[in-house]
Amino acid sequence: MSDVGTGAAKTGYLRHVDGLRGVSVLLVVLYHAWPDLAPGGFVGVDVFFVISGFLITRLILAEEADGRFHFGGFLLRRIRRLWPSLALVMVVTLGLGWILLEPDALADLGRTALATIGFGSNWYFALTTDYFNDGLAQNFLLHSWSLAVEEQFYLVYPLVLVWLARSERYLLWGLGLIWTLSFGAMLALPADPSGFFATHLRVWQLASGALLWVGLARGMGADWAEVTWRPWLGVAGLVLLVLIAGLMPHQVWWPSVGAVLPVAAAVLCIACPWRGLSARWLVGLGLISYALYLWHWPLLQAFGILFPRSSDGAIGGVVLVSVGAAWLAWRYIEEPVRRGRMLVGRGRLLGTFGAVTALFALTGLQFHAQDGFADRFPADIGVIAAAGPDDRVSGTTCREGLDRLVRVFDLPASAAEAMPEVSVCWLGNDEPDFLYIGDSHLGAIDGAIGLRARDAGSNGLFVALAACPPVPGLNWGFRGEQTLRQCNKIMALVRDILATGRIKRTVLVGHWDIYGGETPTGLAEFGEMFDGFVAEVSEATELHILLDVPTHDFDVPQALLRGRKFPWLGAPNWLTRAEHEAVRAPYLAVMQAAAERGAVVLHDPVPVFCPQDVCLAETADGPLFFDASHLSEVGAEVLLDALGDLPR
Repeated sequence: MSDVGTGAAKTGYLRHVDGLRGVSVLLVVLYHAWPDLAPGGFVGVDVFFVISGFLITRLILAEEADGRFHFGGFLLRRIRRLWPSLALVMVVTLGLGWILLEPDALADLGRTALATIGFGSNWYFALTTDYFNDGLAQNFLLHSWSLAVEEQFYLVYPLVLVWLARSERYLLWGLGLIWTLSFGAMLALPADPSGFFATHLRVWQLASGALLWVGLARGMGADWAEVTWRPWLGVAGLVLLVLIAGLMPHQVWWPSVGAVLPVAAAVLCIACPWRGLSARWLVGLGLISYALYLWHWPLLQAFGILFPRSSDGAIGGVVLVSVGAAWLAWRYIEEPVRRGRMLVGRGRLLGTFGAVTALFALTGLQFHAQDGFADRFPADIGVIAAAGPDDRVSGTTCREGLDRLVRVFDLPASAAEAMPEVSVCWLGNDEPDFLYIGDSHLGAIDGAIGLRARDAGSNGLFVALAACPPVPGLNWGFRGEQTLRQCNKIMALVRDILATGRIKRTVLVGHWDIYGGETPTGLAEFGEMFDGFVAEVSEATELHILLDVPTHDFDVPQALLRGRKFPWLGAPNWLTRAEHEAVRAPYLAVMQAAAERGAVVLHDPVPVFCPQDVCLAETADGPLFFDASHLSEVGAEVLLDALGDLPR
């Protein structure tokens, strides 16, 4: 008879659950190491939440039934379970940050460390970024968000569960209500990247595990426990997980209604044990899953900084090192502390916990307060480390925004609706004769354009919104509902402005590589949308297109820093002109066809940024980029010097 759904399961070891843990951590590691191989591997965390809710509910109800549950003891066990491995990883992570990270990234790591030790890092990330942002590769503690979600849940859940357990009826209905409120909030609240980290939008996944345990403990499925085809439901759940990991789009709203699939798969795997999940290697992986989850991310990201664009074999080596480090941490630190063989006694445990946590807090606070200790680098390295967005005063006025647009172009008053993320900047006091429309790639160069236009006495207008393609309809990527709405709204305004015929020259600036290039997020309908927009506006304005600058798949200043600090590692695999040409070939063909028709004028930065086989990353004045694809002040100057015919 299966262990699940029987009385023995209330206290016995569920080997297949550790096997499912092994599957879950494997999916997460694959996603972080080879995202193209397992684009949906992040759902392993969703499975972790189900497992955690299942096991914690099982433990608490068993202790409460025996009269042994004590909330203080529960929290102390959580400290013994989670803190030792986390403390060790924090020491290594902060040390790696000091050695490898530029000042801004180190300061951010310091803030994240403060949030992590307070088990609040999920809200720090929710307020500052989104999980699918490539720029987060430098944050060695990004993965701590899931620990924060669980611990916030466990500060409240045990007390609620014990209260509900006073009545069999209240227990089921209470857990059902918790599940419904969380799931309903996920469906009802506006979609936003911050939701990925939000505790209240994840509670239903933990509650799914809790409801599963309550159902099994009440005998759910006991009548068909011996049915021979029951394990095949577990196999179906496992297959579903693998399919989700392999077929998930690269960027999706999460959690969303789609999250029901990995949660349902986890429920099937737990409730209908398949002996394959009890395989020795999977169970072993499950036993070290927590330590492996903690170790793999900072080691992969540190390796990526040291060796950008590494081979799959090298990345596989880092994964194996992570497994080894996780086993050592589990064998010699995590288990001895958890079993009471180290730090024996409550006083010694809490004293050590408090002292080490205070040390982490002080270190993180200093990283933040000292702005990442920029002076730890020599002067020549400091120039690279200081590379950032162009923050020079350009003579533009951005405060009047949409109100001035409405007034100058006689637009409906409703068009002045507040859109805080949109940057609308005016150059000069007269009616603008040129207009720049774009995303964050425009935001990176508008200061340099503004300075030159001011010196020339020009009047212009800049309209920019990060992740908003300057062609209507190309609402690309994993972006919040507000950003999508604002993008549609601002592009509608732009069309109305261009329809007046009062703008002489219009320039579209975008990260074209991701909107129409040969990438996983490239849109097949790009050509149709681009040609339609060009046909609509080209009669009313002289339309110019600034083609995309080379897009690296790693942080350029970080790679340059690595070369200065560790020259013995050799040069990274810099982007080649051929690689960039291959990426932009699809959309470039569409744009060149429009140029041949006389509908647009193209401005190509590639000859200056990739004059030879390998594209440039810096000049004598500093890095050309402040991240992987956005131009720095130096890069903006190089661009405008080379493209003197750009409207300004």
